[in-house]
Amino acid sequence: MKYLFILAVAFFMLLSSCSKTEEEDTSIKIPENGDYIVFGNTYGACTGDCRTLFLLTKENLYEDSNNSALEEVTFNSEPLSDDKRQIADTLFVLPQSLMTNSFSEEALIRNIPDFDYYIRGNVDAVEFMLRFNAIDSTIDAELYQYSLLLQKVIDDVR
Repeated sequence: MKYLFILAVAFFMLLSSCSKTEEEDTSIKIPENGDYIVFGNTYGACTGDCRTLFLLTKENLYEDSNNSALEEVTFNSEPLSDDKRQIADTLFVLPQSLMTNSFSEEALIRNIPDFDYYIRGNVDAVEFMLRFNAIDSTIDAELYQYSLLLQKVIDDVR
């Protein structure tokens, strides 16, 4: 009888620990549908968490949950302040060359491995992605201006 009681207690403890783990993992994944932008910085020569990213949706702005670089990127379930979201909302106005993915690689100044600015998303059913150190303003002025905006937004929402 004592053995059955200990076995039952151990079983219920195991069940409760599993449900707590599931409840604690409330991180948000990158949406599969709808408008969103993931932006921030990535670091090429590092180990561990090699990124500082944000997820911007039409409703909220979320910060990276800082999980391991080997894991899927997820974001904290608690949104950042509405003031920070309003700052980041300016990123939804995309330059034409980014919307059409028509920017030239010569416009992007790269040094590998290093610190990069990163932005990707889906806005109005248009997918885009850009990773850069700097933009050559003489090759693509509109993309250059957007890169300055991105850098300012990253600084302001941190």
